[in-house]
Amino acid sequence: MQLVIAGKSHPADDGGKKLIQEMVRFADDPEVRHRIVFLPNYDIAMAQPLYPGCDVWLNNPLRPYEACGTSGMKAALNGGLNLSILDGWWDEWYDGNNGWAIPSADGVDDPDHRDDLESNALYDLIENEIAPRFYDVDAEGVPTRWLEMVRHTLKSLGPKVLATRMVRDYVRQLYTPSAGNARRLNSDYQGAAELAAWKKKVRTGWSGVHVEHVESSGVTDAPEVGDVMSAARSWPWATSRPRTSTCSWSTAGPTARTSSPRASSTRCTWPRATRVAGTGSTATSSSITAAPSATRSA
Repeated sequence: MQLVIAGKSHPADDGGKKLIQEMVRFADDPEVRHRIVFLPNYDIAMAQPLYPGCDVWLNNPLRPYEACGTSGMKAALNGGLNLSILDGWWDEWYDGNNGWAIPSADGVDDPDHRDDLESNALYDLIENEIAPRFYDVDAEGVPTRWLEMVRHTLKSLGPKVLATRMVRDYVRQLYTPSAGNARRLNSDYQGAAELAAWKKKVRTGWSGVHVEHVESSGVTDAPEVGDVMSAARSWPWATSRPRTSTCSWSTAGPTARTSSPRASSTRCTWPRATRVAGTGSTATSSSITAAPSATRSA
């Protein structure tokens, strides 16, 4: 195994400069010189042969301080397998078969002890999983199990790590909805003024809104994925007479029904699903019933 390290620190990052100096001194040790090399002045021209030339792309900063780690995306497009902490994009797209996840000791306060734990976990992965798979070859000398991971990496990550996918997501999920909202707010800003007035009203009255009582049913003490939970909540509303408001939601969206001695309306903005805390289970439908008294309404 050979480690090829390339990179440079920010001009104002004294800690990064010191770390690179330590790496260079370590790489110059005759006992490890044949196993590790540091390439200075990393740039795009140097990156071009590095990506297709490596088998494993190592990314091991301290979690959760990784900004993004897009270098691993480019490595995946070149058939490299990622060996990274679960941070940035790797935390979202690692599936157990497109690379390896380095365990993180997030809850350890002692930085030296944390380094020991995470480095041992990294060495364990290399020694017991990565190297054996790489050198497991068939009669023709082909590492078939390794190539299975490479093919799966290209299939699972290839469509996701493209700039075209990123631009498409920005357009569909951010730019287009923002443009639609701008049109709905009107060119004369009347819509914006009405929205601002509504937000001010909500903020002003929000301190008077509180949940008085919650009753739930439909799940046990050990809920499972797919369980449906119903909850009944009581809270005070700003109205001269008490009224009862029932709000329910499902995957189709929220609905609201209001009954009171006089005509009134209630806007329901409950989420479409209820996440059961501590289990990761999500209920597919739920209902909320309120028996309000008179206070403040948002």
